[in-house]
Amino acid sequence: MFTICNIMVAVGFILLLLVYQSIGLIGVYYGNRFGADLPWIAYPLNEYCHHPLYVGIALMYSGTFFGLVFILEDGWLLISNGGLQLLGLRLALYVHTARMEYQDTLERHEKQSEKLKKIEQQNERSGTSQPLTSNNKKQKHAAYQKNNKKKR
Repeated sequence: MFTICNIMVAVGFILLLLVYQSIGLIGVYYGNRFGADLPWIAYPLNEYCHHPLYVGIALMYSGTFFGLVFILEDGWLLISNGGLQLLGLRLALYVHTARMEYQDTLERHEKQSEKLKKIEQQNERSGTSQPLTSNNKKQKHAAYQKNNKKKR
């Protein structure tokens, strides 16, 4: 059983490292909320796991907790003295935060798509460039950034 706990901690740590490598320290700690200009990064693990950061943390907490239960002579006291409830509370808070982030992401994408539609309409009216295609995300992102720089 202790081996399973070690595997949980290792997988969780690898997920955390991959998240930090992909979006960096500023991206993990909501730098875009404090004025940092961060591009939207399509993280490869998001295809399999919607919140790799939270899943990694949950695996690390759970693996560490149950590992301590098995290692310590009186490890069962961790469970009987509220340790399991504390672990459950932490995991519930991560689930709640993940849901809040998901709703926020949906709202941001909706606002961004509305702005991109306006840019497409302006481009079509002026005839200066071709309309943006829906499958060219880099072109949309560049047009979005260009339009926002004009307003600043």
